[in-house]
Amino acid sequence: MKIDSAKSEKVKYIIRLQQKARFRKKEGLFVCEGERLVREVPPALLEEVYVAEGAQFAPKTEAWLSNMRGGGATVHILGEAAYQRVSEVVHPQGILALARMPERWEPLADEAGTAPLLLFLENLQDPGNLGTILRAAEAAGATGVVCDDELSPAQIRN
Repeated sequence: MKIDSAKSEKVKYIIRLQQKARFRKKEGLFVCEGERLVREVPPALLEEVYVAEGAQFAPKTEAWLSNMRGGGATVHILGEAAYQRVSEVVHPQGILALARMPERWEPLADEAGTAPLLLFLENLQDPGNLGTILRAAEAAGATGVVCDDELSPAQIRN
């Protein structure tokens, strides 16, 4: 199914999910955007996939989309205006999905059953401090770092 209008009910629904946490909880859905993120959603949790008309994807994603269509999953094509309206990223990759929130979250664990030690960074003001924070985290045995979108990859490299 192709959606051309940026004012369609589907587009309005996606925008409402993106903007209203209470609505997301009520509907039991969340929006994920980007080729990697959408592919990593467990298939049982995927409700609908939206692809920008004419979007180019990696071969893995093309194959994954073909399997989705063949498996009966709902894949919608969005016209340019409609996709621009729902996209929340500066450089959209042309794919987003509505995914069901899991009923319960499984605890994180590695192959040995050990829980990871994660460091979450939010609103880091001075990217120059990142190196110090990462070295301290490694010394403490951290197995991963999660940053919010306030810290761009360009800031990390500088």
